[in-house]
Amino acid sequence: MVSVDELYDGLAAVGLEYGPVFRGVRAAWRRGGEVFTEVGLPAGVVVDGFGLHPALWDAALHGVGLLSGGVERAELPFAFSGVGLSATGAVALRVRLVSSASGVVLELADAVGAPVASVAGLALRPVDVGSLGGSGVVEPLYRVEWSPMAVDRVTPTGTWALLG
Repeated sequence: MVSVDELYDGLAAVGLEYGPVFRGVRAAWRRGGEVFTEVGLPAGVVVDGFGLHPALWDAALHGVGLLSGGVERAELPFAFSGVGLSATGAVALRVRLVSSASGVVLELADAVGAPVASVAGLALRPVDVGSLGGSGVVEPLYRVEWSPMAVDRVTPTGTWALLG
């Protein structure tokens, strides 16, 4: 068994800090080149409208750092291939992660082992967490700007009546 505290402490040490909804890894195990995790959403998180809730999906990816024995640098998902969704409405998952030639292979199942989703290949890329802008104010790319416009004055003609 792998300590989940070590996982999130390791992610924070390389600059990837997660809020309470996204800290979903409940337990983790390592067997040879495989990592298994149990992930879940906090009580009260609504999953309606999602094929797979983003926080649960993100938590399923957190086990990637355990494949190499620990989180050594900040890496984020770059490209997914062979993604399939078999079921919706999950609030908890069992995840199997394995390194392969195509990146990381993920298999996600529900509490009874029924398939929920799979990824044939996940490529990761290192990221400079300082460039993510999480601690500073970032200028928006777009903004609403009102410009005055000249309008000709219109003189009403005819008779008007207000009814009701």
